[in-house]
Amino acid sequence: MLKKWLRQSISLVLLSVMTLVLGVVAPAPGQSVHAAGPYEGMYQVTPAPEWDDVFNNTNHGGDDFQWIPFGIKNRQGEGTASTKSAILFADSYINGNFIYGSSMGQYTGITANKSLINWFWGPNGQKQSYNPMWGIEKAESGYSGTVAWNLVSGYGMSGIRNTSDTHDTDYRKMWLSDRSPSAANSYIIFDAYATKSLGKMYIWNFNEPSNTSKGLKNIKVFTSTDGVNYTEFTGSGYPFQIPQASGTAPTAYSKMIDLNSTAARYVKFTFNPVSNDGNWGNPDMYGLSAVRIYDDSGKKLVLSAKAGSTVTRNLYPNNQSWNESAISLGNYVYFVLHGAAGCCTPYEANATQLMRYTINNGAIDFNSLTAFDGLPLAYYPDIPSGFSPNANDARVGNTYRVKQFENLSYWEDDDGYIYALGADESFTYGAWNEYSKLLLSRVPKNSFEDFNAREYWNGTGWTSLYETAANLKDVFGNDVGPVGNNPGFFKAQGGQLDGKYVLVYMEGVDGSSFFRVADHPWGPWSDKNLLYARNGNEHIYNTGAVPFISQNGEFYFYLIKDEHTMKFFKYSEGKSVKGPNLALNKAATADSVCDPSESAAKAVDGSVINNSKWCSKSNNRWLQVDLGSVQQVNQFVIKHSSEGGESASYNTKAYNIQVSNDGTNWSTVINVSNNTSGVTTDNITSTSARYIKLNITTPTQTTDPAARIYEFEVYGPRNLALNKAATADSSCDLSESAPKAVDGSVINNSKWCSKSNNRWLQVDLGAAQQVNRFVIKHSSEGGESASYNTKAYNIQISNDGTNWNTVVNVSNNTSGITVDNITAISARYIKLNVTTPTQTTDAAARIYEFEVYGPSS
Repeated sequence: MLKKWLRQSISLVLLSVMTLVLGVVAPAPGQSVHAAGPYEGMYQVTPAPEWDDVFNNTNHGGDDFQWIPFGIKNRQGEGTASTKSAILFADSYINGNFIYGSSMGQYTGITANKSLINWFWGPNGQKQSYNPMWGIEKAESGYSGTVAWNLVSGYGMSGIRNTSDTHDTDYRKMWLSDRSPSAANSYIIFDAYATKSLGKMYIWNFNEPSNTSKGLKNIKVFTSTDGVNYTEFTGSGYPFQIPQASGTAPTAYSKMIDLNSTAARYVKFTFNPVSNDGNWGNPDMYGLSAVRIYDDSGKKLVLSAKAGSTVTRNLYPNNQSWNESAISLGNYVYFVLHGAAGCCTPYEANATQLMRYTINNGAIDFNSLTAFDGLPLAYYPDIPSGFSPNANDARVGNTYRVKQFENLSYWEDDDGYIYALGADESFTYGAWNEYSKLLLSRVPKNSFEDFNAREYWNGTGWTSLYETAANLKDVFGNDVGPVGNNPGFFKAQGGQLDGKYVLVYMEGVDGSSFFRVADHPWGPWSDKNLLYARNGNEHIYNTGAVPFISQNGEFYFYLIKDEHTMKFFKYSEGKSVKGPNLALNKAATADSVCDPSESAAKAVDGSVINNSKWCSKSNNRWLQVDLGSVQQVNQFVIKHSSEGGESASYNTKAYNIQVSNDGTNWSTVINVSNNTSGVTTDNITSTSARYIKLNITTPTQTTDPAARIYEFEVYGPRNLALNKAATADSSCDLSESAPKAVDGSVINNSKWCSKSNNRWLQVDLGAAQQVNRFVIKHSSEGGESASYNTKAYNIQISNDGTNWNTVVNVSNNTSGITVDNITAISARYIKLNVTTPTQTTDAAARIYEFEVYGPSS
């Protein structure tokens, strides 16, 4: 992902968050955001300042954040008070000092308390040292020098393609031993990560012009399952001699040895350090160019390589390495470490490597850090086969493209697999443009350290061919992305998201934060749903989720601001189950404002952060919302000062709520005289209203005169017919079909129309339910003449769609809205029969909305 060297050039941005209902987002300017696919639930986003306090008051931070619980799956409801966890920061800020590298802490419990953190940094946790943690050897994956790693994967997975690979003449892409090698260290060991049934092995000899005599000649081959006890392989072609290379390019493989289904994990070459025996005449150094090993089914194996001697074995540089995705399995914490060869040369020469710590007695053993001898996590589609570590090999024209696997996030699922998100990225050289799409891989949990057990999603199924890995898609067939650093990825537990896979991410860097859901880790994923809207010029670097500290039906997520300040928020189910917030983004007016930035509109914008409130200091403090049309309302939710992060002493003490259909004649439905809460919920018997007015009579618990309302929400009873299956006798036009009468809209001519002699509209509620009220919105509610309002109709109900019972008869209606109440009765099918369609001789029935309610809705 886009990383550390970029910080100087990123523009600053401002953050804001929005409360969302029924997946319908109040979009930021220029955005189009809506829910689609498997998620249509109601939710809200609120700040979690208690967690901000934990991570911003310990003199420790960073720009990448991983929080990994020990011994439990990272999902809602599974954390306990005794849970221990590891916290990984990259590019840390410690006591005001910027540390260009990674650091770690440990947390005990799931409650917000900074005393539960124990920070470690420096070698072996010495807090007085600001050195980062990863000053260890690269385990043969160093990219400078002729290391043994070059034999199997100079550019990660890009260097292990197939038997048609060729090699050029650049010795830096090959392996050379130390000078004057001895018998004790003159060997090479290849590791397949787990025992396999081995097939053919292909060897390319050392191919530097004028130095091909350094290439190996007569070798012995040994195999082992444990890396300790080796057995010499003496199959077809024994004794084994590798032909001398030509010193020209391109060069095909020099030797094939069939390992004949030998069960082994390790393959070792040994040779005599004697002139004209161990190599082709230059005893000072021994070398090879490449080795490929296949299993006996023909699958090429990801390998690591170690040499008894090698010219260069580097440490990860202190200022150019950082951790990425992480997971805890059993007694280990695994994480992916990214190391770059240098600033400002994107992916020309870098490393992505799996690392491991051991957990002893519930604590990380800092002396146990293990770097796996392998780099099978990055694939450059455009590198010619056989090319490796030189700068610009990965560059095509002015562009780099890399597919990185496992570098974003892990998820342990119930099916026995560990799923990992990776990034398909393209970079324009010098411009630092990032276009990150998602990739998905998986590995059986009990084979996590075996890179040859991994499978990759190719768009239709799972395959071992990482070259065919495809970008994840949404329900519209679009690639999911662009996705920023370290997104959250988990399976939800409880609430509306129960059983769904959830992706929490930021679009690139300095973008807004969203979530998507899917029924499977591979999708298809829903459209994006807004969690946090970027607004302004502050710098946001990262977004991710922390589900294990959350209860069922909720999850915490975080932002990293200015690359070291943590901001936490909580996704939770909507507080009302009755329907959408009817006041959201509707026209709002007020008697006055304390400041132009604290206008009436701020009380209906869905946000409670960044001081998004209406404020008034006048002696006649009122806030009025126009719902746009007459609606059924039965609940009011007000978010007072403490919900916006202010003192609870400023919560509104006394208020009343009035409703009106015309904005002139008002009826008082709520009176509250002694409130202290940050959120109030007032329920009434369902009534019709277009205008809602909140009058503040005592603004605070003190003598402060300012009314502060962060959100004023209005809800109505749940329409049982909304978006249910609807049929009709006919329609006047294809655009005026039966579903338009149950779509929740009365604008843009959204109506059912019929001109037949037998005009009927039928709705299937999906299951038998108790119903007791029917609301019909006729022509004038859709903006047409009142003369087209339905004059006569009847309503029938049925449980089987065959046997009908008439429950409503209306013979002389003139209104734009009719409300017909009946004694509650069970029904699945509701049928509206229009007998006299208009007040005139016009023959067309026009129904803009047909709504059905029950006593519990």
